[in-house]
Amino acid sequence: MAKADPEPEVITEPEPKITTEPEPEIISEPEPTSQPEPVQPEPGQPEPWNISVAESEPEPEGEAWPEPAPEWDKAMDKWKGAWYFHVYFFTLLYIIIFFIATLSLVRLLMLYKRKNVKRPLTTSLNIMLCSFGLLRTVSLLLDPYSAYQHIQFEISHIIWTVGFPCLTTAFSIPLLALLDSTKVYIAPPKFQKLSSILVITLFHFVLVITTDTLVFMVPGTSYLLVICQVLYVVWGLSLAGGYAFVAYKISRNLKATADMHQSQDQWKFGGLLSNITISAVVGVCLTVTHLYGAFGVFSIFTSLVFAPPWPWWAFQTLLRTIEVAMSFLIFTVSAKVRASKDNNDTPKKSILAKIKCGFGRSENKVGSKLHNSKTVADSCSLKISSLSAVEVDSTSPQARSPNDLTIMTSPV
Repeated sequence: MAKADPEPEVITEPEPKITTEPEPEIISEPEPTSQPEPVQPEPGQPEPWNISVAESEPEPEGEAWPEPAPEWDKAMDKWKGAWYFHVYFFTLLYIIIFFIATLSLVRLLMLYKRKNVKRPLTTSLNIMLCSFGLLRTVSLLLDPYSAYQHIQFEISHIIWTVGFPCLTTAFSIPLLALLDSTKVYIAPPKFQKLSSILVITLFHFVLVITTDTLVFMVPGTSYLLVICQVLYVVWGLSLAGGYAFVAYKISRNLKATADMHQSQDQWKFGGLLSNITISAVVGVCLTVTHLYGAFGVFSIFTSLVFAPPWPWWAFQTLLRTIEVAMSFLIFTVSAKVRASKDNNDTPKKSILAKIKCGFGRSENKVGSKLHNSKTVADSCSLKISSLSAVEVDSTSPQARSPNDLTIMTSPV
């Protein structure tokens, strides 16, 4: 058998390797979210509060209250019980003032219903003191000095500040009665009337409320606080000066009257004179303290952010003490004035009913004691116990002068 030839080997050429270039990676951009990313503001531009409303500008807000207050948390830690003593002790005193004035108003109402007797001065005085005691009590019980922020600061502050016109009005009414009865004029007579006092009171209320509202709402108006406080100081000093002037005139005239030293009622009138003098001193103390508050370390001119705790506590305690003392002095002077008026209707006259002022006039007296005609220059002379025993010489041109008025004959 013949062998088959072997098949020739086929040599295949190696295929060239094709190197594929790597495909560039496709970086997919992140899908936009529903909320746009915040835009970083450029340097020097303010960051908008709300980027969704970019076109609307925020409404201007009033600046914070310019008078510094203590840092309450730290201050209360230092005061401890002194803070609670201050708040609740003076709250109790203001409640007493409120109840005394309220009871007086009820008594006046009953008197008017039974006897149809009107006493406008006493009624106005007690309304003012009743309002003052109520406002102070509400403020100290709800949010004393806005320390706890229980109610809105603007409301709390206005409730507190409107108490000042109430107190000054009540302080002016006994002075008005004294000036009218003694015929002493520290102003034109047309201004020494209750209607004038009420007009000043209304202006004071409007000034206080308007000033506080503007300082809260309008930036840069804190200077109005100083104007308001200065007017308050001027008015307070005028009232204190009026009390001092009346006390001086009465004291000098009593010393010039020899009969007064023989009167058994001298000590009674001396008590009223002392109360008038003390009222003048307390009025000066109150206004000077407010003057310090307007220009001292608790004013708008201070560089302090927070008031120092203990000096602030002492300052407020002093102010509250003077306010309470003035309120009780008003009650005391008014009660003695009222007692004198009531005694004018009885046969036995009180010492105030016996005193009449004859500032610079001549008068003749004929009665149980005869006196020669003499000029009484700025002196108060005593009437005889019974008015029917006094006979005035009709030949004297000033025998029936309108100034011959008994103290406290005006309706109080």
